[in-house]
Amino acid sequence: MAAWGGSVELDHPSETVWDFLTSASNDANWRGPWVVSVRTLSDGPLAVGSRYETVYRFFGRLQRVIVETTELASPRRMAWRQVDDPTVVSNVGSYDLEPLDGGRTRFTVIGTFTSRGWRRLIDAPFAWYLRHGPVQQQHAQLAAALAAAARDPSTAPAAAEA
Repeated sequence: MAAWGGSVELDHPSETVWDFLTSASNDANWRGPWVVSVRTLSDGPLAVGSRYETVYRFFGRLQRVIVETTELASPRRMAWRQVDDPTVVSNVGSYDLEPLDGGRTRFTVIGTFTSRGWRRLIDAPFAWYLRHGPVQQQHAQLAAALAAAARDPSTAPAAAEA
């Protein structure tokens, strides 16, 4: 098993960040180019047990992953776990939002994954790569997407019901 993740301070209140993060329609926007699409599989509002299908671009190949929400504490924490049979890796993770002074938020994403077969040999270097490449890029993309939504509120997602 290998761990990845990181934190970034965002210039938006935790409620705004929460609403953005819990709208599945935003995932491909700030998590690209790795996340190609996200589709809600469960009916009703976001809740513990809600399931999503995410299509990732993984080393040039598309991989479909089904995740289930395991924890939901608006507007502070959301956690998930992969529930389908992993083709390459199996993962669990969480988003944590910490309100800061001045209406800012510390966003932390943490995850662990376990590769199958011989790929376990590269879990540690791959986790290092995630922490120092994609996670940093996604944090910058999240900050930019939130700033764009703040400039044009008509593009902001509706508040997710928890």
